Amino acid sequence: MSNADPFASYVSEATLSAIVKNMERRWGLTLVSFFPPEVQEYVVQLQHKVSKLFGGHGKDSIRRGRLYIEFYQPQQFHCTHLTLTRSDPSGPVKAETFLKEKNCLFELFRIIHSITSQTQPIKVVFDRLTMAHDGLGIILLGECADEDSIGCRQTLLENLNQNLPKFFSLSRRSWDIDPSKYHKLHSSLGYLKRSPPQGYITFADDIKRIGFDPLSFAFKDVTLVHHSYRTLAFPQEGSITFPLGKTVDMTEDEFISTIGIEMIDCSFG
Repeated sequence: MSNADPFASYVSEATLSAIVKNMERRWGLTLVSFFPPEVQEYVVQLQHKVSKLFGGHGKDSIRRGRLYIEFYQPQQFHCTHLTLTRSDPSGPVKAETFLKEKNCLFELFRIIHSITSQTQPIKVVFDRLTMAHDGLGIILLGECADEDSIGCRQTLLENLNQNLPKFFSLSRRSWDIDPSKYHKLHSSLGYLKRSPPQGYITFADDIKRIGFDPLSFAFKDVTLVHHSYRTLAFPQEGSITFPLGKTVDMTEDEFISTIGIEMIDCSFG
């Protein structure tokens, strides 16, 4: 997490590239847990607190905030567990580039389901804000709330990382495979799209000083999202939710049509 000003002239090209990545269509495949509705409402209030850094009150502060920040919609709030394929502007994920050899896409459902059905809900707590993601992202930071939840998320990620690469070509992030970071969590509230009037450094410091009651809840499911935007904004190509600790009935045809990945002929014994 850097404190460097991303709007400084010597990095302006990199800043523009990061903004484009957030706003343009970029397809990918990611395992996430979305925030439940009551938690979404709380996070929206945090967005309001961020907006007040630009002055004004109520709706006026939100209008001012939107001049500088692209705020995520409530249904976008999520914690990423594993990035399967990175966001790509060329188009939706295709089976022939994602599958290894001639494995079946339905093996993706089988692996995720076998792991999530044996994983209990994960209790989490989010308690601070910071800037990250090329210095543009406004990020809610947190971690697993207790030892049982730390163990659950560690087992979830270890099993996914052990089994998925056998069948699929993954493009994981460094923290997806780092056991020392399995207990850490983050979620984006939005991202800066132009330099704030008070200057970036002051704004970043103000973000860190925003106070709020710790946000505690449990992730009760994991969703496989075939997304068409890096931010998981709608519309999405498809998604399937796996309740933690429970089973899901789904046929191969149902899975393929629901997740929205172009299929090729294959056989799986």
